[in-house]
Amino acid sequence: MALAGLLGGRSRFFSAAAAVRKPEYGRSEAAALFAKHWGTTLGPAVRVEPLPSYDDMNWAVTIGGATVVLKIAAERAACRGGADAAATRVALDAEAGVMAALAGGEAATPRVLPAACGASLVDDRRHGVACFARVVSFVDGAPLSAARDAGAALDHAYGAAVGAAATRLAAFDDRGAGDRDLAWDLTNADRSRAHLGLLPPPERALVAEALDAFKALNADPDFQALPAHIIHGDLNDENVLARRDGAGAWRLAFIDFGDFVRTKRIYDVAIALAYRLFDGKHPAAPTAADGDAVVKRAAAFLGAYHAETALLPAEIGAVLTCVAARNAQSVLTAAREAVSDPDDPYAALSVQPAYRLLATLAGLDRRAADAALRAACGFPAP
Repeated sequence: MALAGLLGGRSRFFSAAAAVRKPEYGRSEAAALFAKHWGTTLGPAVRVEPLPSYDDMNWAVTIGGATVVLKIAAERAACRGGADAAATRVALDAEAGVMAALAGGEAATPRVLPAACGASLVDDRRHGVACFARVVSFVDGAPLSAARDAGAALDHAYGAAVGAAATRLAAFDDRGAGDRDLAWDLTNADRSRAHLGLLPPPERALVAEALDAFKALNADPDFQALPAHIIHGDLNDENVLARRDGAGAWRLAFIDFGDFVRTKRIYDVAIALAYRLFDGKHPAAPTAADGDAVVKRAAAFLGAYHAETALLPAEIGAVLTCVAARNAQSVLTAAREAVSDPDDPYAALSVQPAYRLLATLAGLDRRAADAALRAACGFPAP
């Protein structure tokens, strides 16, 4: 079971005093909070263990033979755009709505387990900061990062799961909660350009090239007109879990919905591919064979996605530029985090694979690659 990636945030918590920190709960306080609001209905906690995260505090709570996840969020969290207490509650309620919209779909998702009072979200206060607690079910599976060499069957299953989710999310009414300004929204990738100076020259040029191409793409009115709706927003390879069922077929699960946002649907595709296309190899210069492998895997994913939610040719033509932009955004954010918090264990997690993928994408014959991706979705070459 993969606890490590469960439902973490992507940034850091800003308290009312603007200090960068998480909600301040120790193990005993978290256990007491669970006992007070969920213990009578779910059962007493046998063990409470911390889970890694950036913004929210997450705890794996063992109740008898089962595990649930206690999540504690706070106002002013960076992952929610610094939202005040009222806006934080709206965002968390909407996050629960996103999970509910995907329930029963191609990919498993956590479900919210109500407190004894019947509420899905419990108000609390810690050191003068408004906090909100909720409990969600535990979802089984290993992070997708542990299955990078699993092959085309997993790429196909993953594409189908993301495509099926897109159909459901297009119909989800978030009542405006997704119209927010988040640093990790791919729309805002160019903001990370401010940190280019933190990179060594060769990597800086590679990342700048990716951002330049993305900026040019965004200047195209046809790109701006592409379909948009609520997306997951952070389908990285720790927020997607994979397991085989009894017949050997791959089953996926999506966790960590804190970066949901209303934006272009192709961004969920690009973000998923930005991590799924990591090959796990040493960061040496990629070869033509590496480029061929990337295109082949992307084609398997897109073909399966397209069978669930039909992509437009313009979306297919934009996807590799968006993949590169996400990797550029990731390495620049990691560079910034490495300066602000050198002890952050997550800062460099994806840096070397991202550089390698950026170099691979930069070396592609893009006309040939785009033609292959279009063919996978049943479109002729442009």
